[in-house]
Amino acid sequence: MIGTVLGSYRITRELSAGGMGQVYKADHELLGRHAAVKLLRPELTESSELVQRFFNEAKAATAIRHPGIIEVFDFGYTPAGRAYIIMEFLDGEPLSSRIARGPLPEAHAAQIARGIASALVAAHDKGIVHRDLKPDNVFLVPDPDVPMGERPKVLDFGIAKLGDHMPKDMRHTVTGALIGTPLYMAPEQARAAASIDARADLYSLGCILYEMLVGQPPFLAEGAGELIALHMFSEPERPSARGAVVSPELEAIAMRLLEKEPRDRYASAAELVDALGGVLARLNVRVSMPHAAATPRTPLIDPAGRAEPARLHLGPTIDVATAGPSKLPLIAGAVTAILAGAAIVLIARGLHHESPAAAPPPTTAVQQPAPVAPPAPEEHAIVPEPDHPVDHPIVQPETPAQPTPDRPKAPVKSTHLKTANGSPIEDKL
Repeated sequence: MIGTVLGSYRITRELSAGGMGQVYKADHELLGRHAAVKLLRPELTESSELVQRFFNEAKAATAIRHPGIIEVFDFGYTPAGRAYIIMEFLDGEPLSSRIARGPLPEAHAAQIARGIASALVAAHDKGIVHRDLKPDNVFLVPDPDVPMGERPKVLDFGIAKLGDHMPKDMRHTVTGALIGTPLYMAPEQARAAASIDARADLYSLGCILYEMLVGQPPFLAEGAGELIALHMFSEPERPSARGAVVSPELEAIAMRLLEKEPRDRYASAAELVDALGGVLARLNVRVSMPHAAATPRTPLIDPAGRAEPARLHLGPTIDVATAGPSKLPLIAGAVTAILAGAAIVLIARGLHHESPAAAPPPTTAVQQPAPVAPPAPEEHAIVPEPDHPVDHPIVQPETPAQPTPDRPKAPVKSTHLKTANGSPIEDKL
């Protein structure tokens, strides 16, 4: 097949082979776009009814147009008569390869399961039931626009439905697995029920979620028959009982998906999407709590005394909405006056402590100075004569007042006086 041209795509190399056929890589001859080409086995192509359903499923998958479902570009027959489908080429890895390295973190497993469920919503709305959902049919591709940085892509829509019309001798793949893969097969599908609805896909998704959490499917056995019996009659252990680190909420979702009766599972994939979204929201809260506890903050207090841990105020708290434009200048002026007064007080105190006995600064001469009467000892005030108002500060004469000879000298009280301009005056009585 290497070098064969199918439509506008030339096959360049083989990617994989399985019970249903082979998958090749191809390049568009004009655009250079990569694509994947899947060819059915020759014996499957011999049935016109199977091929017609295969092509109808390809059309339906194209009509879905969901980012979580692989896109189909073209389909047809090879020159040798084999049916093929050309689809988008994906860079990434199968979910099965990721699980093989060990169980996934709970949040990552929930996010992947939610992406698969979202794709199933789009498919089920078109009446398409996958019937062969398994980790090999989920591809993880890098996508920076989604949480965790990667998006699950659901592959092989419609191929498993071919099993409904296969002859009995064709109901096994090359590996001996039933169509639908017994490891992930719903009990009603294993019973070959006449009517299988979308809830069979939900059971398979439950097996995938369980395996992502535990590292193994819910049931393991040597033969397909034993596996089918386990799905039909045995209850799986809870993931936590098998060592999984999982919250009770996500574990409950996985166990509900694995219910034997379809009516006991979620009614639709959309309901499952909502349930997983709730779990992811709670997981995000739990993940952020240890970080918040490691860096405690003192709650801020507003003027009314209420704690406001979510707001940060720099300077005085002002409610602009209630203060209004007319009050803002008054508030700003009051704040400025308070700050200026505090600065003056601090400066005056500093000068007082540094030079308590400093001499008064020189003053200009005052025309016609009025004599100043000595102040009473208990008042220590300097008052200008009312008939001689002056524009400059009044200073005390340098000659100290003589005490009266006939009475004892009054106790000296050291009082620091200030002139009108705020300069200290040493009062000696």
